[in-house]
Amino acid sequence: MDFETVAEMTRGVPVMGEREGRKLYEHVRAARPGHVLEIGTAHGVSACYLAAALEENGGGRLTTVDHSGAGYADPTADELFQKTGLGRFIERLLIDDSSYTWWLKRQVEDRSDDAGNVERGYDFCFLDGAHNWTIDGLAVLLLERLLKPGGWLLLDDLDWTYAGHGQEIALSPPSEKMFSMSSDELRTPHVAAIVDLIIKPHPAFSEIRIEDDRWAWCLKDENATTRLTVETSRPLEVLVSLAVQRGIRHARAALTRSSS
Repeated sequence: MDFETVAEMTRGVPVMGEREGRKLYEHVRAARPGHVLEIGTAHGVSACYLAAALEENGGGRLTTVDHSGAGYADPTADELFQKTGLGRFIERLLIDDSSYTWWLKRQVEDRSDDAGNVERGYDFCFLDGAHNWTIDGLAVLLLERLLKPGGWLLLDDLDWTYAGHGQEIALSPPSEKMFSMSSDELRTPHVAAIVDLIIKPHPAFSEIRIEDDRWAWCLKDENATTRLTVETSRPLEVLVSLAVQRGIRHARAALTRSSS
């Protein structure tokens, strides 16, 4: 299915717009992955862009994973897949585990031999899930085990924070003190921290491309030196504002650590 068609059929459905959808679509068209894994289905818009590109490539498979209690409706992902006719390229999994890291754990176990060698199964992994240090920090380590050499890992929402979305409690039950977040955790972009502290020093990733302070594209190549590039399509004044916001967050974090 061409890009214009899938964009028209998904227009107005949250949570991915055409600009981001085009990046996914063009990546799959160019890289031609055989098996794509998406963590975080939501309404299914990103899955439709991925599946449409697979169809245009002439084949491939998308596995998209979300929690059974996620509750996305109007439309549901299944309704959108039926509307677009792309369901034949998509395996949709609804899990009941506490998080998708447990599902990933089972994937690694099922593909491992007695010595711990893992049969790699995916050519492209798109992580757009909890945006949480604890969950996604572990998820990227497990995804790396499942990702084939030469494959890409993409992380969304580098700039997302709990404070910016009015969420003071990250995990349930909120009545228990142990699940409360510190002010530092609330204000810090967790996905960006995962990129800086887990992915950048990881020996399996040779190329990391930061795009518009929003997405991190990570190429798996265990035999190369890591290379970092930063790309933006945003105006200069937006970049300055983002840099100021990062500086404020770092200063707050430093003050919080010094006073604790």
